[in-house]
Amino acid sequence: MLQVHVSLRTCGFKSRSEHSTHVMFQASLTPSSILCSSASIVVPMLTTLRSLPPSTFVRAVPYAIMAAVFMGIPSDIIDTPIFGRPVQLRTIDYVIWLISSALIGFTFAVRLPNSHRDAEETNDRRTAWGGFASFLAVGCPVCNQFVVAAIGTGGALTWWAPVQPIFGALAIGFVLWALRTRLNTYQLATCPSPKRGASSTSTENTPSFPVANRQVQLP
Repeated sequence: MLQVHVSLRTCGFKSRSEHSTHVMFQASLTPSSILCSSASIVVPMLTTLRSLPPSTFVRAVPYAIMAAVFMGIPSDIIDTPIFGRPVQLRTIDYVIWLISSALIGFTFAVRLPNSHRDAEETNDRRTAWGGFASFLAVGCPVCNQFVVAAIGTGGALTWWAPVQPIFGALAIGFVLWALRTRLNTYQLATCPSPKRGASSTSTENTPSFPVANRQVQLP
C-alpha cells in the first residue's frame, strides 16, 4: 500500500496571505490493478486484431509456442530434467507466462510493409525485452544469480519474490504497448492514402454563386 502526501498551496493576488492545503490519499499497487489498467488498452486493440488477415493468426501460434518454450523451460514451468527450482510455482506465474507468450506471438505475427522495416525491427527488440522481463517475473527467485549476488538468498526470498508478480504485470503492459505500437504502424501503412484528384473534384462540385458587378463613380 502506497501513502502519498500532496501539498497544495494557493496564493491570493489581493491578499498577501498564503493558504496551504494538505491532502493524503492511499493508492494500492497490485498486479490485479495493473492488469485492469492494461484492459483499457486491450479493448480498442481487439477491433484492430479482428481486421487482420487470417494468416496473421496462423503465424501467431508458432511464435507464441516458441515464446512459451523459451520462458517455460529455464523457469521450470515446463518440467524438464535440465532445469529445476527449489521454490514452488504460483498461480500468478502461469498467468503471466501464458499472457506474455500470447502477446509476444501476436506482436511478431503482425507483418509490416518493407517501407516500415526499421520500425518493425525496433518493435521486435522491444517485444524481446518484454519477454525477457516476463521470464524474470516467472523465474525462480533464488536462481537469478544477479539478484542473489545483489541482495543474497534471503533477500531474494524476502524482497524479490513478492515483487515478481508486480514486475510481471509491468512486463505484460510493456508487451501490450509494443503490440499497440505495431498495430498503429500497421494501420498507418495499410490505410489507403487520399487521391490527389479528390480535392479538385470537390472544388469542381462546389456550387458557385454569381456576384453582381458594382460600378463606383468617382467624384
